[in-house]
Amino acid sequence: MSPWRKQVTKSLTSQPLQSLVETIACTGSLTYQQERQIECLLVTHQFDESDLSALDRLIELLFAGEVVSESDYRQARRQWRVA
Repeated sequence: MSPWRKQVTKSLTSQPLQSLVETIACTGSLTYQQERQIECLLVTHQFDESDLSALDRLIELLFAGEVVSESDYRQARRQWRVA
């Protein structure tokens, strides 16, 4: 892995999953950057029970509509403009 990629991966994964989910829950918005952070964490780290619980919580918040994904919002806006 290149030094640049290591630095990018380190910066994206510097926030623990539990803390990241708590931030998302407080703001009610899942940004594109946060989605990338979660992806990096899922690929590069081992998880314990509390990490999996945090991920379950995020999924529940998304399904309940208490958190909105920016990616979903952007896609809906594009579809609305086309219609």
